[in-house]
Amino acid sequence: MDINPQIIQLLMQLFGGFGGVGRAQEQEQEQMQGRRSLPALTGTILGYLPDGRPIVETEGGGYSTHRMGQFSFDEPPQFFNIPTMYGGKQVSEDEAVQIFLRNKGKDPDTGLALQPYGTLEEAEDVRQSQHRLIEDFIRRMGIGPQQRR
Repeated sequence: MDINPQIIQLLMQLFGGFGGVGRAQEQEQEQMQGRRSLPALTGTILGYLPDGRPIVETEGGGYSTHRMGQFSFDEPPQFFNIPTMYGGKQVSEDEAVQIFLRNKGKDPDTGLALQPYGTLEEAEDVRQSQHRLIEDFIRRMGIGPQQRR
């Protein structure tokens, strides 16, 4: 992932550093190996989560809400689960980081601050827990086939 120098400056100002992005991404990429690629978004909004985030239909009749990327900012190390979907549209990891910074660590879809975690494992545990809660909510709403995001 290429991060422009202005982003690095903002990270230094906000968090005191930006050193571990590669570390978090490498682990995430290792976890993603063997998984199928995510289906494309159709742009159709099927509903909304309680926090206001749209539930977007994917090709094949599934859905997606977040498509989280995991990023770390060093000094001290802080790991964040940052959505790579905003306003029902997929964004690149670079764009997701820029959105995170531009909104001072708040998710623009929900207005909520994204929480830092002390380790990648803690961030991953929270991501998985949130995924299960979202799955349960969407199942109760009766939206689409229960495909994984």
